[in-house]
Amino acid sequence: MPVYKYRAKSINGDTISGEVIAEDEKSAIGIIREYGYYPCFIKNCSKNISDFFTPAKINNKELFMLCRQIYLFNSSGVNIIQAFQIIKEGMSSKLYKDYFEDVIKNIKRGMSISSALCINQKVPDILIKMIKVGENCGKLDEIMESMAEYFEWKYKSEQKLRQILIYPIFVAVFAFIVINILLFKVIPSFITIFNQFNIKDFPLTTRIIIYFSSFIRDKQITLIIFFVVLSVIVKMFLNSKNLNLIKFMLPFYNKIYSSIIWLNFVRAFSMLVSSGISIIESIDICIETIDDNIIKRHLTKALDIIKEGSSISYALASQKIVPQNIIKLIKIGEESGNLDIMLKKCFEIYEIEVENQSERVISIIEPLVIAFLSVVVGFIVISIIMPIFQIYDVIG
Repeated sequence: MPVYKYRAKSINGDTISGEVIAEDEKSAIGIIREYGYYPCFIKNCSKNISDFFTPAKINNKELFMLCRQIYLFNSSGVNIIQAFQIIKEGMSSKLYKDYFEDVIKNIKRGMSISSALCINQKVPDILIKMIKVGENCGKLDEIMESMAEYFEWKYKSEQKLRQILIYPIFVAVFAFIVINILLFKVIPSFITIFNQFNIKDFPLTTRIIIYFSSFIRDKQITLIIFFVVLSVIVKMFLNSKNLNLIKFMLPFYNKIYSSIIWLNFVRAFSMLVSSGISIIESIDICIETIDDNIIKRHLTKALDIIKEGSSISYALASQKIVPQNIIKLIKIGEESGNLDIMLKKCFEIYEIEVENQSERVISIIEPLVIAFLSVVVGFIVISIIMPIFQIYDVIG
């Protein structure tokens, strides 16, 4: 049976950590409660293949919808339990439905929304903290509207990154289909014709294409099995650190990728500071919203420098990885005492810059991909056509 790690609160308010063995997550929570503890965090630490394909957290699109719905229901005076019942029914995944079922049960027991949502860490820490601020100051509607806009922006940013890759992927798939048609249908037909005319002295490029075509046709079952196994292994063992390194190595894509990460940092930081959360706690929460381990590591070092008493701008500048425009505007905000306002302005300015950068990258990628496809297909076609001139000599 799976092993679950947990962190819980005792009746006295002490934090307890440990492990339990249970059939599923619900059973594990039940066992912890039987101990007399209140579970704050629980995670399945048993590894199996399904773990690599099941999302650990609710994605940005559903978070956007969640925040928008809470805002609409709360501002309309709908009972919060009824609101979460509607939200639960609208979730597509059974995993998420079970999660919201637990959230509803905890709210019925008298827990706050922020405390109920933090179980199992299905939603990001920034949402929990902001909801808690909204509950304490009585401005939950405003907070949820702001969070809905934030997660909507994050979702659109993800789509923007995907859009940069969609065209190359589409062309790559199209090229794959065309090349396979040439290798499996066209080239074998020409080989038959060349044999009929007893042509053996092929150019080097033609010999390469013929050998490659024969190899693919003879070993196609083995190759299919190899690539299926390889894809599963890559999916299982490609951790986020290696994936981030690959993203940073991709030409053109890496600039947009890093720019959107910094844009996310500025927006989240602005939102947290404006809500009255301390600078150190705000940066700590912002670090958790960043998926890239390289940038996360640099920000953690910067946070340590801030804790020692340095300014935010100095700490960020010391890491050499933060864009200079962001550092300058944060410095102005610190000196003027209007950090929250300057962070908002920084986001607006940097967002326009990233949008223009995305358009430039897309305009560069499209002709490059077409040129690459033309070279590959052209090489195959020319390699096939060249021996045809020898057929003319034989006929002549």
